[in-house]
Amino acid sequence: MAKGGDEKALLEQAAIDKAKELSMKKVPDMDWRLAEMLRSGVHHHAQSRDGQLFTVSLTVKDDDLNKIVNRLKFFGVQIQSKRKNRLQIKVDKGRLRQIASWKETAYVRMPSVAKAQEIISEAVSATGAQAMQQAGFSGKGVKIGIIDLGFFGYSLLLGLELPDSVKKKNFRHDACEFSFCPSQKHGTAVAELIHDLAPEAELYMVSVATVDEFMDAVDWLEHRGVDIVSCSLGYWLCGPVDGTGWCSKKAGEMRGKGILPVFAAGNAAKSHWFGPNKDEDGDSLIEVDEQVQALFFSSSSYQEVTVAANWNDWGKDPEDAHSDQDIDLLVLSPIPYSTEVETVGASFNNQSGRHGHMPIEATTFNAEPGRQYYIFLVNSNTNRQVTVHVYLECKWNSEITPHIEAQSILQPADSPDVLTVGAADLSNHLLDYSSHGPTWNGVVKPDVTGLSGLATLSIWDFAGTSAATPTVAGAAALLKEAHPKWGPDQLQAALELLSKDIYKPGQDNGSGCGLIDVSRAANLGQGPAAGFWWNPQKDGSGFSMERAEGTDFLAVYTYKPQQNDSIPVWFTGSGKAFSSLTGPLNLLTWTGWPLGSAPGNFASSYVAEISLIYLDETHGLLQVRDTATNTVEKQPVERFVFAKGASSSDSRTGWWWDPAFPGNGIFMDFQSGTLFGAWYHYDEKGLPRWWTFSGRLPDQDQKTLKADIIQWHGGPCLSCPQIKPSASIVGTVEIAFKNGSPSILKWHTAGGLSGRYNLERFHFYKK
Repeated sequence: MAKGGDEKALLEQAAIDKAKELSMKKVPDMDWRLAEMLRSGVHHHAQSRDGQLFTVSLTVKDDDLNKIVNRLKFFGVQIQSKRKNRLQIKVDKGRLRQIASWKETAYVRMPSVAKAQEIISEAVSATGAQAMQQAGFSGKGVKIGIIDLGFFGYSLLLGLELPDSVKKKNFRHDACEFSFCPSQKHGTAVAELIHDLAPEAELYMVSVATVDEFMDAVDWLEHRGVDIVSCSLGYWLCGPVDGTGWCSKKAGEMRGKGILPVFAAGNAAKSHWFGPNKDEDGDSLIEVDEQVQALFFSSSSYQEVTVAANWNDWGKDPEDAHSDQDIDLLVLSPIPYSTEVETVGASFNNQSGRHGHMPIEATTFNAEPGRQYYIFLVNSNTNRQVTVHVYLECKWNSEITPHIEAQSILQPADSPDVLTVGAADLSNHLLDYSSHGPTWNGVVKPDVTGLSGLATLSIWDFAGTSAATPTVAGAAALLKEAHPKWGPDQLQAALELLSKDIYKPGQDNGSGCGLIDVSRAANLGQGPAAGFWWNPQKDGSGFSMERAEGTDFLAVYTYKPQQNDSIPVWFTGSGKAFSSLTGPLNLLTWTGWPLGSAPGNFASSYVAEISLIYLDETHGLLQVRDTATNTVEKQPVERFVFAKGASSSDSRTGWWWDPAFPGNGIFMDFQSGTLFGAWYHYDEKGLPRWWTFSGRLPDQDQKTLKADIIQWHGGPCLSCPQIKPSASIVGTVEIAFKNGSPSILKWHTAGGLSGRYNLERFHFYKK
């Protein structure tokens, strides 16, 4: 083979010539791989165990599903799965050609097959689960679903590395089925790790391969009432990687049914690239960078390799895609010790805007050690710029050159409603192959990180996000047993809050919120102490917390930075109370009428989500999430003690208001004969404002507390740097007490504003 520039020119010319040749073989109603198999008679992945039938995915034209189902049944075609406008069927070669020509048929393709996120390269103590187990938690009463490619050898481990019995279901429609293929030990290893962490959890094990089989498995698990689903599989080709693809939406829908979906982020950080379909020299080959028109990789062993491409031309409904940006995929390899170039992989699907034409290409081939492989993307027929993503998948991890870590998350882990798991080694370092976010639409992923490189009987050195995912699912099962009323939102919030930084400070697109560590969950505080909480490292921070009648009510005081000042902003959140946890609650920000004027309209708007876990009665961890981007701010908090010798909460601590002035409220905290109050309202321009006051409580002879009103500027905010807080006296307040409780509040300011409130407890819960 020629060297240097001659080799580059030879490869590029070979790619151009081969692309022209293969483009002539495109068909409009069938994908490239399937058409090639029908032409050549080689079945490869479409082959069923009898060697005579094809398993294919059939896209049906609008409103024709029932009609074509009846025709298929009439001809004896086996329908394996049915969803919306798509069927997975098993059919012989002759009948397949006939079905492709029916007017109801939009497109026939090979099913998109999942890839186990395993790398061929100890869980309980490293995840902190040992402390939970020593406290008596074992996952008892928790149902965990495992979706995987297969569970070879599982029966030999029952009562040993697995429970005495498991529930199982096969959705595969090939020779491997549930446990027939020795290559499918992956699911068994996943089950072993979950059993290590949660030995008394009930396991529901389901085998799948294609996207439609995966969706059938989700339905089956939902009907069995599982609490958690662990899935270490990844897809590239079921829609855009922004959570709207059909397998991602299906995975995310489990959360709305009370299930925590735990999915592997993928192992693609070093085997992924994306960029525009730029072709400035007009030779039809997409330019990877200014110098190169191909991606490069080599294999360290004999192994099966898949190369896939996915670009952003899915339209409003990915399941009804009709892409008209035609891009093709070609993999060439110079033959050693010769001047010839071999075409080892190709995918030339037709994207001409027809119903069922998806913006995807994929090819699978056997790689050899010592060979060099070049991936070419071909602009066959495009008229606008799109962003193309390329993924390389193989068991012995290889990297492509150049590669891009960002946006390498796989599906369904891109769903905003699944708990996405990255991978770290046993030294608590993020593994370089663990897929990075964000998703295509900028959502931060993964959510947390689990441990990889773990020993199981099925796979001695089980690595990758495949291994990390069940460690998170098992830890979640321990939390679920300890707190049976926690749903998926509470379980995820606790796992994120208790995680520890291992990559970059705070949340990031590599490790998410950090490596899970549930050791502190063994002895959490049962509920919050009512009163003010704050972060002592951030002067001016603070929020009030009250729990009553099974409901939590929380108000957060922060600031909105301005050029020469800062505007106080306050948020509230309320919702069902849980043991050891508040939230996640929807945070609302408020606007209303100015201070001193007659009551008028006031309104709230949603801004974020807040969660708080209680490590004990006076310490906790607080997290605020921007749900649009999944961006998280996490910080330690503790009970604000302003009086020496403060005892447990006084029954008077909490929210007070005058019902005649809705939208106004005062939070009072009573500690050891001292009162500290925060009062939220609006200034004369209708802008949020908050004041504080404090003083010794009146004795039996003195029934009124008099104090200065302090107005605050500066401090921390939810998503911006801290502004040094400053205070000024703006008026005075008098609080009259009746039977020891505040009853009347009078106030006036130096500017001449004044008012009077008849106080009573604010009941934020349903009586």
